[in-house]
Amino acid sequence: MRSKRGMTLAIVLGIIMMVAGTAVLFISISMSERRLMKKQTDSVKAFYMAEAGLEDAASRLNNDSNGIYRDMVAPDVITGLSYSVVIDVPTYDPASKTYTFHAASTGTVGNSKRKIEQMMVVKKTWIFSQYMLYFGGNSDMLTYTFVIDKEASITGDIFANGLLTIGKDFYLDGSAYATGDIIVDQDSTVTGGIYPNSELPGPPPTLNSAPYDAEIAQALLVAEGNQNISGPISGTIYVNGAATVTDDISIAGGASEAVIVATGNIVISADKCVGEGIQLIAGDSFSTESAYCVGNNCLIYATNGVDLNKEGGTFGSSELGSVIITPGDVGVAKGFGFYGFIFSDGEVSIKKEAVATGVIAGNGTLTMDKSAVLVHKQDIV
Repeated sequence: MRSKRGMTLAIVLGIIMMVAGTAVLFISISMSERRLMKKQTDSVKAFYMAEAGLEDAASRLNNDSNGIYRDMVAPDVITGLSYSVVIDVPTYDPASKTYTFHAASTGTVGNSKRKIEQMMVVKKTWIFSQYMLYFGGNSDMLTYTFVIDKEASITGDIFANGLLTIGKDFYLDGSAYATGDIIVDQDSTVTGGIYPNSELPGPPPTLNSAPYDAEIAQALLVAEGNQNISGPISGTIYVNGAATVTDDISIAGGASEAVIVATGNIVISADKCVGEGIQLIAGDSFSTESAYCVGNNCLIYATNGVDLNKEGGTFGSSELGSVIITPGDVGVAKGFGFYGFIFSDGEVSIKKEAVATGVIAGNGTLTMDKSAVLVHKQDIV
């Protein structure tokens, strides 16, 4: 009898152990499935976060009215709640006037990461590009007074965030807008409307100098010394000092870009030319000697201003202009032919009989000397 009881107990214990083992196995499988399901769910969520990052990047690029991304010289990173997007420096197609950006978005949820890459093609437009002159004004300062001298002429609309004063014998083939009063001399002509106390068409344009400052900081890391530059060039040339273009320069065959970055001044010598597509970044100022030329689709950035005050030079062409960006002043010489886009946070001075075709914008002031001519061309850059 005792033997039977022992066997019964052993069987019962065996059954209990089997049931417990089966339960542990089921629990383990269930937990594994839950972990796998969570991992899969997090992966899907990370993918959607990466997509959200691309949508954010696309929105910023398409609404980049101030040209922050268009003018990048180094990759930029956009961060959101659960994503990070790296936007590379764009390539420009002058035929279609579009910029192509490569964007890589990484979504993160828990320990799961998903990465999506996409090429984004953006046709650049700015709020201010519909005007020949657009001065948004500095929000930290009082509004400005813009004075246009006698016998100067502008083809295209103009906008000033402040008081606009138009001098004697001025001819405007377009309309005048200002957030303040507009004073027009009785001997001047405005073919379009005069609209004082107008609303700003959008946020005042701002200059993002950070990418240029980063390049200038990089130039500080090389050996100190001035440098003369000539001939075909490629990549980025860093100069911890002043850079002088002593002979014609162009992008070397097979190279995709050519950039000169100097911590000091950049000077173009007399009778020398900067070839198409070259970027010049100066930590101090940019200036020229006589009879120089700057080719199409070039970019000039100078921390302390751009001086084109030597006669006999050319800048861009009627087919495709070049770009000047500076926190400082810009001076355009007497009788000078300029094609392109100027953005300045300082004073833009157009000298006597100079002709500028394109768009001029900024947050500083404007003076036009006698017989200076400005012609609006929105798609020149």
